[in-house]
Order: sequence, then structure tokens, then C-alpha cells
Amino acid sequence: MLHEAAQRLHVRLIAVDRPGFGGTPFTPQHSLQNWASALQQLSDHLAIGRFGILGASGGAPFAAACARFIGEQRVTGLGLLCPLGPVDGSTRPGMTAANALLLAMARRCPGVARAVWRATGKWLAWDEHCMQRFALNPQDKQALQSTPHIAQAIRAAVLEGLSAGAWGVVHEMALAQRCWGFRLQDIQVPHAFLWHGLQDPLVTLAMARAYESIPGCQAVYFPSETHTTLVVNRLCLALEALAAGQAGHGAAAASAPVGVSAACGELPSRQFHLGLRSSSSSSSSSGGGSTELLPAVRAAALPFEGSSSCTASRGLQQ
Repeated sequence: MLHEAAQRLHVRLIAVDRPGFGGTPFTPQHSLQNWASALQQLSDHLAIGRFGILGASGGAPFAAACARFIGEQRVTGLGLLCPLGPVDGSTRPGMTAANALLLAMARRCPGVARAVWRATGKWLAWDEHCMQRFALNPQDKQALQSTPHIAQAIRAAVLEGLSAGAWGVVHEMALAQRCWGFRLQDIQVPHAFLWHGLQDPLVTLAMARAYESIPGCQAVYFPSETHTTLVVNRLCLALEALAAGQAGHGAAAASAPVGVSAACGELPSRQFHLGLRSSSSSSSSSGGGSTELLPAVRAAALPFEGSSSCTASRGLQQ
């Protein structure tokens, strides 16, 4: 799915594991602002000038932090899919009881939350069809059953995310419930996009709408999409919108149907860099651009050479 879209758009995807996920050891000093600083240092080290950022689910707060603290001089665009927003009494109502409980445990009894996530990882490793069984509603179940390769990619990504232990996800769930250290309205980027499904049982509408305070944010809400189906059906759209925003057509691409790129014909030689945290590491090249794609769980995007780029993150908030 993403591989073909990235090749078509000449988008390069770079995966970076946040502390406590995949190959990066956990550190209790991990924070939203520290992550933005780490990403900036990494982009400096790689001589990457400008890039875009795409954050999904639990990765959205980190994508937003990168946009805020790295700034518009380097961040060309911010895209947010089913974004976990500030978690408090005003945004929590409407969330599934299980997700609300996991958030509460992460804040009040992190040791118990860690045990739950470790058990979840063992279950995922044991049951290869667990994603279909775990589907929270009929739309998710149908989507995962009709696209078993996507179900397996999500499962593999979650397992890789938990391979460093469960403290990472517990710590980040707690971070989402504390003061973020910045205001969303202070984010300044050339293009900001928000996509959210109104049937999402994990991230409430109030959480998603909090990101509308980002200046110039273009929000699109899909009446029938859930947390899972939004990512399955609209992730390519997100890549297209960020690439189109780079070409000056962001508004058109933000709501374009999946599979229709407002900018495809105008990006034959552009390299657009998107950082995705993922479960495996494979790369391929095609034609005028370079593509590095990984099935994503969390992410942060970095650009490359003189071109622009984008950051993406999908959290384990499921």
C-alpha cells in the first residue's frame, strides 16, 4: 500500500525508533521536547535540510512537538491521522473503556500497565490472527479480514515496537496525559493537515479537534472511518497531501479520494522524505526517486539532501 504510493510520489521514508521501541533502549528522560531535539540533531548529522512530518495515533503528539520545536524553517508540513490529543477530562469521554483503563493505569500504576502490554505482546506473538479477532467493531473486522497482509503488517509492527520492552508505550501513554510543554496554536508550518474518522473508538473527536487550533490546519472528518480503517484507507492520501503541499496544492490533496494524487504529475523528480518507525527495514529504489518503506508503528520523518521531507508516527494506542 505505502510502498506503491511512495514510489509513485518519489517519497523517501526513513524510520527512527523512539526510546523504548524497537532498537532504541528506553530512557525515563524521554519527552516530547527531547524527541524533537533528537530528531533535529539526527537531521543535522545526516545533512538533511527540510522535511515534512506525519504522525498517526499515539505518534501524533511527537510529530506535533517536532513541528513546534524544529519550526517552519525546516518543517515543510505536518500531517496528523487519527491523532491522540491531549488527554484530560474534557477529551476522554467517548473512548472505549479498555483504552481509558490503559491510560489510567499508565498514569497511576505503570507497573501494572507494563504487565498488560507484555501480556499483549505474548498474545500477538502466539496468535497470528489476533488482529482480526481483536477488531473493535464490524468495520475494522471487515477491513482486516479483507486485507490480511495489512493485518499482518500491523501485528508485526506492534511486535517490533514491543521488542525493546513495554516501558516505552507505558511512558508515552503517561506523557500524553501531562502538560505537553507547548501549545498547539504556537505551531507554525507552511501546511498542516488533520484526518479523523468519526467512528474511531480509541481517539475521541474532542482529541482530534484539539489540533484544529494549529494555524491554517485543514481538517477532514470521515463519517464512516474507524481508527484502523482510517489508516488503511487514508494513509496514502496523507502522503499525497504532504507531497502536494510541498508543490503548492495542499488544499486540493487534503480531501482528494484515495488513489488520486493532485500532485503526481508535478513530482517526477522530487524527493520527499518521510520518517516512519517500523517493524522491518527494507528499501527499494525506482526511477527518479528513492523510496525506503517500512510497515509503521511509530515514526519521525527526516528529509534528505536538499529536498523536503515528512515525519510520520503511528502509535501503539490500540
